[in-house]
Amino acid sequence: MSSIDNDDSKLQKRLRNDDKKALEEVYLENRNYVMKFFSDYKSIKTQLEDIYQDSIIDLYQNFVSRQLQLERGNIRYYLLTIVKRKIYATLKIQGRESLLSQESEQEATYEILDSETTTKEKELLSIHYKQLGQKCQQLLKLFYYRGLSIKEIKEAANYKDDNTVKSSKSRCLKQLRTMINQSQYGIE
Repeated sequence: MSSIDNDDSKLQKRLRNDDKKALEEVYLENRNYVMKFFSDYKSIKTQLEDIYQDSIIDLYQNFVSRQLQLERGNIRYYLLTIVKRKIYATLKIQGRESLLSQESEQEATYEILDSETTTKEKELLSIHYKQLGQKCQQLLKLFYYRGLSIKEIKEAANYKDDNTVKSSKSRCLKQLRTMINQSQYGIE
């Protein structure tokens, strides 16, 4: 375990123990990074500080109330995910969710990754995600990155019905897994 992972693990433990200083550390250490990371969202620039503060509160409540434990993920990525979801909800309310489609493919790939994915697995996923067909990339992006439901994807991407979306998503994931397994282990 690296020093950074160890420090993050200790910070998580302090948060679970309702340590207000740990909350302050998380807030201060990540504020500028998060503000810069989401600075392209000009339409919510005035709301970004509130979104960040609400996200910090959600993060803290998840650690204290649910005793959240990020196995191999870190607090910063978890916080970014919370902020991103709140931004999406805000944009959706404002009717501007199309702004999210401007995100880079690498950011879209991140959503597919959970907090327990290793760096090597993330690299493999990113490489092979880019090798998928455009339709698969779009489907996985809508489901995992934008968080759309099957029904919303059906409407947004003009699929025949919900079952078509489900089976297409399943095939895309299987294709992605197969490519990763072949490159990593030489198996299908």
